[in-house]
Amino acid sequence: MRIGYDIRPFLSRETGVGIYWRNLLFSLAAIDREDEFCLFSASWKERFFKDRLPPFARKRFVDLPLPVQALNSLWYKRNFPPLDLFFLRPLDLVHSPSPLPTPGGKRNILTVHDLTFWLRPELVQEDARAYFRNRFVSALERADGVITSSETVRKQFRENFPNFNKRRVRTVNPGGDHLPPGEPWPLPVEGPFLLFVGTVELRKNIPLLLKAFQGIRSREPNLSLLLVGHVEKNLLPLFPQPGVTLFEEYLSPARLKFLMEKAEMLVFPSLEEGFGLPILEAASANLPVVASDIPVFRELFSPFPLLFPPSDPEPLVETVLSLLYDSSLREECRRLGKILSSRYTWSRCAEEVLSFYREIVP
Repeated sequence: MRIGYDIRPFLSRETGVGIYWRNLLFSLAAIDREDEFCLFSASWKERFFKDRLPPFARKRFVDLPLPVQALNSLWYKRNFPPLDLFFLRPLDLVHSPSPLPTPGGKRNILTVHDLTFWLRPELVQEDARAYFRNRFVSALERADGVITSSETVRKQFRENFPNFNKRRVRTVNPGGDHLPPGEPWPLPVEGPFLLFVGTVELRKNIPLLLKAFQGIRSREPNLSLLLVGHVEKNLLPLFPQPGVTLFEEYLSPARLKFLMEKAEMLVFPSLEEGFGLPILEAASANLPVVASDIPVFRELFSPFPLLFPPSDPEPLVETVLSLLYDSSLREECRRLGKILSSRYTWSRCAEEVLSFYREIVP
């Protein structure tokens, strides 16, 4: 089987999709010595260095100096040019890391990490909301399979798109065992701090987190809140705030691990999620987690995180303080985190994805 991938999600600064894509492909390279993997990258300014490629036993690599916006426009509006064209040979399968398809292949698979853009569009920035909603239905018409990151998202997908062949929708949980040993670096905060990791956006319930933190800080004035991630423009008016530090620079996995090792806890108050990778990363770093009580977290992570209702800041205040003040509770969270982190591995993820490939391309 000849399989095609767009590897641009981990060309430079990785977001959640880039972390998922890089770890999946590296794990596939570790278990599949037979299939041929065709890796594509394009950028007008950046080159994808070969020493960062997944070490597939059989691979082809194309890296072209093309303007990214022009290529994306052609792909997502006209479904052209197919990935096959860049490799000058037909591809049996093309797998996209997102709900928007990478054109090409006899068969095509989409990855749906979450459906917030469809179910809760008010939580998504207007340009992104329109971009995904306008293209997703036509993408499904061309797709031969869909991979979801959780059973919660699979059920949402089936309820909202009942005409898509249910046998071609597969839940494959990502792994969480990708963080290397921590690399010391000068942290952007001093003293004890709460940590949030992810895009600073409405979907992550940031306004509630900020309100709750001021209640926490009134009782623990030496405590800081560190937000690590890009701030979406519609939330910029919320800053600055006392005791809150924004850190928008890229963090390597090793530096993220060190940061998690130094934090008091991860606070993850999302209103909508498809998986919640930072929770697994925290578990692997022996870091307790306070998270919102939403279906996907109950499905995947219970009983590791301490859960709170995400509509009211006061339960978040009390949950954080209880974890700060109770050392036995923190130790129990760490114990449960170790159990959780052993459950979700990238090798298992790769095996399940490869099995799905073989169902889609017999």
